Amino acid sequence: MFKSTLKGSVCHEVKTYRYVTAGKTMAEFELLMFENGQIGTQGKIIKTEEGFSPARVYEDVDKAVQEIIDVIEEKIKDDDWVKSTEQYSV
Repeated sequence: MFKSTLKGSVCHEVKTYRYVTAGKTMAEFELLMFENGQIGTQGKIIKTEEGFSPARVYEDVDKAVQEIIDVIEEKIKDDDWVKSTEQYSV
């Protein structure tokens, strides 16, 4: 793993994802891959511009992604667009 040496500094890779419902981007989120191997997440609901973060660090990428997807789905489940597309889902 890599390591920054200046006090107060940290180096991390950022991977950006989009949560899309029926062709409409509902949220964006980022995985922050820190130099110590831990993973953080943060996101934004597009319609409301609400930023959020689970305020946790993870060791496993799949768990980090799934937990932020769960947060997004909880935040958008009552959106009119989401509700209207749910009726057509199989």
